[in-house]
Amino acid sequence: MGFESYRQGAFTKRLADLPDQPNMQAAELKTYFDSSPEELRQALNRLCDALGEFSAAAKLGYTASAGVPAQTVQDAIE
Repeated sequence: MGFESYRQGAFTKRLADLPDQPNMQAAELKTYFDSSPEELRQALNRLCDALGEFSAAAKLGYTASAGVPAQTVQDAIE
């Protein structure tokens, strides 16, 4: 529902895009290797922040049932 924009897309620097024998200094290569986990960490932190907002339950989908005919978690709570 409301969290699709927080998906992690393709990483900016993929290891598969490096040549078989990269011509980089050690520090540059380490930064390159660390870039994808750092992108993922930032995306996860943004998602955690969004899920912690008071409006998060209104954005979470919910499967309606006969007992609780709601479309979002917030509607089910109410």
